[in-house]
Amino acid sequence: MENTGGAKPGEQGRWSLCPAGAGRKQYNLHFINTPIELSGAVGKTPPVIDKYGLIYVIDEEMAEVKADPKKAIPLVIRANVYDCVDVLLSSEWDDDDFTNFQMSKVNIHPHFFQFDNQASDGVITGFSYDQSMRVLTSSSRKR
Repeated sequence: MENTGGAKPGEQGRWSLCPAGAGRKQYNLHFINTPIELSGAVGKTPPVIDKYGLIYVIDEEMAEVKADPKKAIPLVIRANVYDCVDVLLSSEWDDDDFTNFQMSKVNIHPHFFQFDNQASDGVITGFSYDQSMRVLTSSSRKR
């Protein structure tokens, strides 16, 4: 049976916005909870650190960011014009009552990209399908 759903990551052709022969980029992203340094120490004043910081990180840099709050900087996805970009997002933001009231759903909404706005826009408003995601372990947690 022919595929009538959205394109799988890396897929090109009829069901993809990615034309055959286009350049490819793939980013494996994680949404993590880690301390983030908001401002450095000044004189005897210690640095200001948000110990409940939330940030998107690329897979290759996750361990480094978790180990050093100074490495937690905003994520930028770069690609060339006509490149096809696959973003695979996972979340490590646990459900709890302190930081998110058991609502750890996350999504991502890029700008200056062409994409299928019914399946990969990242919005959860109007008649768009819910494209947010929760941490994988939340479905197996005992309440």
